[in-house]
Amino acid sequence: MPANTPRGYPYPLYTDPANFTTQVGNFATAVDTDVQAQANRISGALNYPSVRISATANQSIAISTDTYATFATEDYDNDSMANLGVNNDRITFTTAGIYLISAEVNFVNNLNATTNGRAVVLVSSTLNEIAWNSLRGTTAADTEETLPYLHQATAGEFLRVRVRHNSGAAVNISARSLSATRVA
Repeated sequence: MPANTPRGYPYPLYTDPANFTTQVGNFATAVDTDVQAQANRISGALNYPSVRISATANQSIAISTDTYATFATEDYDNDSMANLGVNNDRITFTTAGIYLISAEVNFVNNLNATTNGRAVVLVSSTLNEIAWNSLRGTTAADTEETLPYLHQATAGEFLRVRVRHNSGAAVNISARSLSATRVA
């Protein structure tokens, strides 16, 4: 009586009658079925809804003013979540699910400004503020913030990146991006 590995691959026991062709054939078929199932899962994962929008041109952020980051480039989008010609400050989920969100913002140093806080906030159209991060800025170097977040999104919900600072003068944001990839 043949036995099975934890993955379901059959193999003969020592006491089984030898039938090499059948036994190797059964083993090869089981391995091939398992590998194909894994390939199908990988292919399916590559086709999960995913989007990334970005911009590099400076955007001025006034002192102590909530401002939505704007984006100019659609790096990739396989589920029609970005429409920068209509709304250049958001992505809109077209497929419900759990998404890995990443917002990245670079606050340009301002030698004339004080080095107070810089904040990045993810804002949902249905849940308001869902995640935020704040760092103290510097006058000598840019302040880069990355905000990762897992989010249960609904179809039609949109997501934006809000920035704010409380330095003594306007501060620019330069390189920035917003991405979302469905993971479940």
